[in-house]
Amino acid sequence: MFYGIGLAEMAVAGAVVIVIVFAVGRIRGGAAGPALALRKFAVDPQAPDDVLIHIVGRPEGFMGWLLTMLRVSNETTLKVSCDHVLFKSASLSGENHTMAPMSEIACMVGGIKKPVGLVAFAAIFFAMALQGLWSLRGHGSEAAIGFFLFAALGVMCLVFYALRKKMHITVQTTGGSNLGLQFNSSVIEGVTIDAPKVMETVNLLNQVRLGKTPKAAAA
Repeated sequence: MFYGIGLAEMAVAGAVVIVIVFAVGRIRGGAAGPALALRKFAVDPQAPDDVLIHIVGRPEGFMGWLLTMLRVSNETTLKVSCDHVLFKSASLSGENHTMAPMSEIACMVGGIKKPVGLVAFAAIFFAMALQGLWSLRGHGSEAAIGFFLFAALGVMCLVFYALRKKMHITVQTTGGSNLGLQFNSSVIEGVTIDAPKVMETVNLLNQVRLGKTPKAAAA
């Protein structure tokens, strides 16, 4: 027992908290729109096909993956060449293209948002697991169950933390329009994101905009 509350009750409460945090993160989205699961993330300043940045995303989750495979859900694409930036959303019902010439791009903003609250929850759960381990002599099986439950919840928090990191990229045009995308890593496709990739993408597009890359200078 912890402060008069059973281990099982506390573990269930902890699981509910994790589910709520996870759900709120999915619903809230961001300035760049709802988060998409990455299907492709390629950055190549010397790309032979002139596609310097190629990012493809789909709706999150297994159902999002399945519906995208069936072309029922939209697949969102961002392509950057020396001449233009293209946003495309395509599904079985049709396609939508938004293209901005490079001369009309004012700047590109990108970054990663990390759910640090889950790390705090993980620390709390691991502390409770250690307390349960310390109480094994006095409480026997109840303390052992508490240890494994809280340790599992702590691991779940760390897994969710790794999977819920969101990358956002927003292209701002000189006319004031914002074309934004937000992505998570994808377990199914095995495509991950990190801060260096995001910064490489932002820096490359800004270099193209200023004509500082070899391909942009030759264009």
